[in-house]
Amino acid sequence: MKVILTETFKKKYKSLSIVEQTLFKEKLNLLLTNWFNYPSLRIHKLSWKLSFVFSMSINMNYRALFYKTQEKNEIVLEFFSIWNHDIYKK
Repeated sequence: MKVILTETFKKKYKSLSIVEQTLFKEKLNLLLTNWFNYPSLRIHKLSWKLSFVFSMSINMNYRALFYKTQEKNEIVLEFFSIWNHDIYKK
């Protein structure tokens, strides 16, 4: 599996606390191991117009958003944003 972090993602990542950054790294490692075995990641597709976007829980407040594509025989995860969970409530 290949992971890409966009510049926008990197900027938002830097704005997180050290604790949240560490949590993201831990969750990413679980994701790369086998995301189906870790329900705590709460990975799901977003709905409606964003149905091609996946969301992964960092903690109860933050979600990492990514696209999942395939290049030849390799799955590519492109992380492009971090959102506060409150955005879902709007």
